[in-house]
Amino acid sequence: MKQKKTVFITGCNGTLGKKLVSYFLKKNFKVIGTKRNLNSYNQKSKNLKIFKLDMLKDNDFKKLVNNLNKTNTTIDVLINNSAVPDGSLIEMTSIKNLKNIFEVNFFSQIRLIQNLLRFIKKSKNGSIINIGSISGLIAEKGFLSYGTSKCAFMFASKIMAKEFERYNIRVNAIAPSVFKSNMAKKMDKKIKQKFLEKSSTKKEIKLKSVIDLIDSLSSRNSTKINGQIIRLDNGLKL
Repeated sequence: MKQKKTVFITGCNGTLGKKLVSYFLKKNFKVIGTKRNLNSYNQKSKNLKIFKLDMLKDNDFKKLVNNLNKTNTTIDVLINNSAVPDGSLIEMTSIKNLKNIFEVNFFSQIRLIQNLLRFIKKSKNGSIINIGSISGLIAEKGFLSYGTSKCAFMFASKIMAKEFERYNIRVNAIAPSVFKSNMAKKMDKKIKQKFLEKSSTKKEIKLKSVIDLIDSLSSRNSTKINGQIIRLDNGLKL
């Protein structure tokens, strides 16, 4: 019998994270998910395990790795989806806040990959998909903290792709524009409207389009795609 693949998804309490969990369960994957708070998580399946992971807590990382070691886990697909939004002008941004955003959106992401690499190496065709943002590629007012943290993460993805190629692990990042999510609701309305008006469709990206791209990058159909930052932006002209 063909062994089920395992996908590891962070940020499972967010809009995209929840949809990804449901999607891969329907595809008969084993799903390992993380969220900062385990309370009120409704999805249940024999193929689903949800672990508590606060990206800023050392003990959560240790517990996670210990649990994965106990079950001799192999991770075939890692989707780094967790992030915190932020937006303010440079002169209004405290260095403390800037460091906090980078801690979650960049440093902790690298740390997680370092911790999980041993489990991805066991896969015959590992794929790491890092969720970036179009705000990390386009310079707009107010994008200092979130945009530059995502920019750093997407650039790091290209370096990972070169370093992990020897383990037959592909690393790609996607840079979606505005799509319906709780995070998009917190986006500055003027910037959001500008992004929509400058796109070819004048509409938000469909969540299904984001999931379809992630699915494609996770599959053998994309074995030749490595080290890419893929814009998903409805032909945004900025």
